[in-house]
Amino acid sequence: MKKNKLTWGEWAFVLFCFLFYLSWSLVQPYTYGPDEEMRFQIPEFIYLYGSLPNGFDARLISPNWGFSYAFYPCWLGPLCSALFMKITSIFSQDFFHLLCAARFTSVISGALTVYFAMKSGKLLFKGPGRWIFPGLIGMLPQFAFLSSYVNNDVIAIMGSSVIFYGWCLGKEDWNIKNCLILAGGVIIVALSYYNAYGWILGSMILFIFNFLWESGKNKGMAVMWKRAGFTAVIVLLFISFFFIRNAVLYEGDILGMSTLTKAGEMYGIPQLKPSMRRTPYNLGMTLGEMMESVDFTGRPWYKMTYESLIGVFGCMNVFAGPFTYQVYTVIFILGLAGLLVSVFVRKRDRHQWIFEAVLLFCFVIPILLSIYYSYYTDYQAQGRYCATMLVALMYFTAFGMETLLEGAGRLVGKRLENLAGAVFLAGLIGLSLKIYFLTYLPSVKI
Repeated sequence: MKKNKLTWGEWAFVLFCFLFYLSWSLVQPYTYGPDEEMRFQIPEFIYLYGSLPNGFDARLISPNWGFSYAFYPCWLGPLCSALFMKITSIFSQDFFHLLCAARFTSVISGALTVYFAMKSGKLLFKGPGRWIFPGLIGMLPQFAFLSSYVNNDVIAIMGSSVIFYGWCLGKEDWNIKNCLILAGGVIIVALSYYNAYGWILGSMILFIFNFLWESGKNKGMAVMWKRAGFTAVIVLLFISFFFIRNAVLYEGDILGMSTLTKAGEMYGIPQLKPSMRRTPYNLGMTLGEMMESVDFTGRPWYKMTYESLIGVFGCMNVFAGPFTYQVYTVIFILGLAGLLVSVFVRKRDRHQWIFEAVLLFCFVIPILLSIYYSYYTDYQAQGRYCATMLVALMYFTAFGMETLLEGAGRLVGKRLENLAGAVFLAGLIGLSLKIYFLTYLPSVKI
């Protein structure tokens, strides 16, 4: 039996997450989630007209912002949502039913993230960490929320979980099957959200170092180029059309960012034009002043971002509450403490060191991009802009907590160590259900 094959209990947890996210999506009114209206326009266009839209199409340009998300080459989510809408239209063409069909892409992405986290956890952890890791991701209130409405963030997180799973397999052997899994993750990330592109660069770094340290350097490098070429060809087969299309439509702008900015400048209302926005940079603030300022949201950037990474619903106006933020703060502190302890008590070979160093890189990059975006482009202290580092964050947290539980297990016994892990997971589920019934549901019924 494969050591990462899921048990019935683990499958039950993945199924529970799927149904949980689905229930979030079915009760949520249209545009309750940030940017859903502009995001939904894209799959709706594909569903109605059977083609990919041009970003300059007047039917999609926002009358306020002056641009549309059709400028980006991130077509995986919209195409999947349009497919689900087509299938649903066979039975019903009611607007809300079609909207829920479009949201189904996010629901599935959330459940698949938990699935791949569970598979990775079984490879990486020997103790309760194999449950803590997927539990921390799957039961995070904000992750459940992201899995319930039309957005690209959760698709990118799912792509990062596939890449991460490929890394876990690659630690043993970068064979053809494992390269295909890595390629699948890279394709998902490339066609979902640029905030997650650090995972692609991280994969290149990890891939090279894995082969550099193979026995017989020349032989290892020769195999590396073959495997790398194979992986790159698979990726390019699936993504090249969308980036070439962008280059043709928008004068070489393969990512669409510059063209989107130009459109915003041409068609946006005066106060929302890129050159006129009330950004910290345009206001002459320093980066430090931006971080501390409460003028934009009533909270400092770091606090609003942190809280909305854990759980802020609606259009950043429904808060999970102080107790929830305090619980997760304690969890992260314990994880960090255990991670620091592990440096001294857990043996790491050079493969593990580079694995965790690259993972740290993938943790930091989305945060830096979010800070840059808020400072120069559009002040958005939203945790979802950092959420593509979620897999890395929860791995480090789970690793640290397992280290602490192992230490406690030496004192109280292995059974109690595993019991503590089970109780912890049950607590996460209970807290997430509490937020769903007592915070989220009342907010969507207003």
